[in-house]
Amino acid sequence: DVEAYSDDTVDCGTEYFYSVRAFRARDSAYSDYSSTASATTAACDPNLIENSDFAGGTSDWNTWGGVTPNVNAGVMELTATSEGSLFQDAGIPLSSGSSIEMVIDLGNSSANYKEVQLLLHNPDFSDVLSCQFDLPSGADLRTFTMRGVTNMAWSDLRVEVVPLTHDGLSAVLV
Repeated sequence: DVEAYSDDTVDCGTEYFYSVRAFRARDSAYSDYSSTASATTAACDPNLIENSDFAGGTSDWNTWGGVTPNVNAGVMELTATSEGSLFQDAGIPLSSGSSIEMVIDLGNSSANYKEVQLLLHNPDFSDVLSCQFDLPSGADLRTFTMRGVTNMAWSDLRVEVVPLTHDGLSAVLV
């Protein structure tokens, strides 16, 4: 006797239709199908980045070069003394012609002007989407949007935040 069914092969944001019928083993007889029932799965989460709110500190994020990360009240503070970046490999392969949108909050807690570059790219840098933003001194967090289309298939999506001002002063805010 089965009284419930769970389908774990469904896609997000999709409506599915189901009907059932009973089977009687003693004479191998099937009943008529039931009325059709439908269910819609929850919408897809458009955020492909792990720990995007930095609730887990710097987990899932990597740095290279002269960039020092610090999380303060859910905001990543990046101090750069030399070339480097904060990055994450999202584990998402993309086909050629894929549209990508990155929405990010950026600010500047220092008394000095800062520049930051955002990169979305294949890990081997064979295809790169890039955008640069200027952050005035003391700039509060505000939302920036970057959009692009891949020119080739990507084995993985890498998201990278590159402070271009290497003054050792705190901090580009993400």
